[in-house]
Amino acid sequence: PHPMRDSNRHNFDAVVTEQDLADTHLPMYRGCTESGAMGMMTAYNAVNGVPSCANGKLTNDLARGVWGFNGTVVTDCGAVSDLWLLRRYAATGKDAAEAALRGGTDIEC
Repeated sequence: PHPMRDSNRHNFDAVVTEQDLADTHLPMYRGCTESGAMGMMTAYNAVNGVPSCANGKLTNDLARGVWGFNGTVVTDCGAVSDLWLLRRYAATGKDAAEAALRGGTDIEC
């Protein structure tokens, strides 16, 4: 069976090594940031178990901290409620909003 058969963008978890992230996935984001992009959008999926809209390691530590991104981070519509209702990453809607804000999300569509 296809590995994505029971998955979709709302519940997919991209499990990747730090090396794969650094070599394959992050260079284009770094390039956009260093070119002066003022907006960045997260996704519904998770990366290594952390939903993208709550992923402070990628958003706060890397994009803002290391690369100097100083723009706005927006997430897909419904991604914050997915933290609570779909992923069970947060216990309540309030906890989901807090996780997204602490993770670096400024605006949910």
